[in-house]
Amino acid sequence: NSVQYLVARFFALPSEPTEGGRLVHLPPAVTALPREKPIPKPKPLTRWEKFAKEKGILKKKKDLMVYDDQSKEWKPRFGYKRKVNEADAL
Repeated sequence: NSVQYLVARFFALPSEPTEGGRLVHLPPAVTALPREKPIPKPKPLTRWEKFAKEKGILKKKKDLMVYDDQSKEWKPRFGYKRKVNEADAL
């Protein structure tokens, strides 16, 4: 019986007791499992990515909230109750 053979092989390996039961030290793997597909090649940079890398342009994320000095509170950059600049209001 193959299950009985497998269990007998497990009991023959070196082990140590732990809180959850016995811990068996398995031998190192003999055969390496192959990948189903080859390792993907790195994608080439787009024209914009090449240009940005040459010029040193970095992608910057704007904060959603902006501090308004007049009202002394944080307001959204866009949308309802947004911060209005004096130059744009005129």
